[in-house]
Amino acid sequence: MLDQVVATMHARCDKESIALHWQRPDLQVKVAADSPRMEQVFLNLMNNACDAMTSYSEGEKQLTLHMQTAADNRVCFSVMDTGPGLSDEAMQHLFEPFLPPSLSAKGWGWGWR
Repeated sequence: MLDQVVATMHARCDKESIALHWQRPDLQVKVAADSPRMEQVFLNLMNNACDAMTSYSEGEKQLTLHMQTAADNRVCFSVMDTGPGLSDEAMQHLFEPFLPPSLSAKGWGWGWR
């Protein structure tokens, strides 16, 4: 599943001069999850990272995807980029619940209640 997502992102990263690094365990990992939804989550995270770096022109642009497994059968996945990060204002509101009014009726987007 993730290999397909990474392959999809390679074209965008190449076009925007972003170095894409995919770090994963050598073994095959199977996770019980809704594949289409998980693919969309990963695509959203990676596209958001690319968007942030595209608007920021300083230094080398890198997008790193890292997956690791733990002894207790958990899987950890991280997305890291070299974009500008969050502003101090955004950091103050980082964990506040939100639900965009335009999307709440449609059931789209990330929403917390």
